[in-house]
Amino acid sequence: GEGGAVGDAQEIPPYEYVTSFRGNPLISLGGYRYSKVIDKRRKNVVKHKWRCSNQGFIKCAAYLYTIEDEVVLLRGDH
Repeated sequence: GEGGAVGDAQEIPPYEYVTSFRGNPLISLGGYRYSKVIDKRRKNVVKHKWRCSNQGFIKCAAYLYTIEDEVVLLRGDH
C-alpha cells in the first residue's frame, strides 16, 4: 500500500521565529504561534519543546520540538 517507510522525515510546513510584545521568542507556523516551555539536554544535543500558545478556554494540545533552531517534530491537534 501507500505510505512512507518507518523513519521517514516529517514534512514541516514553513515557519518563522518572531518576538512577542513582551520580547519572548515565538515560532509562527501554520497560522499558530508556539512559545518555548522546556529545554531537554541529551548528550551534546539540546532539544526545545514549544507549545501552541492559542488562547482559548481549553489549552491547545499542539506542540513542536526544535534542535538548533530547526523544527524537527510537530504533533497534536489545535
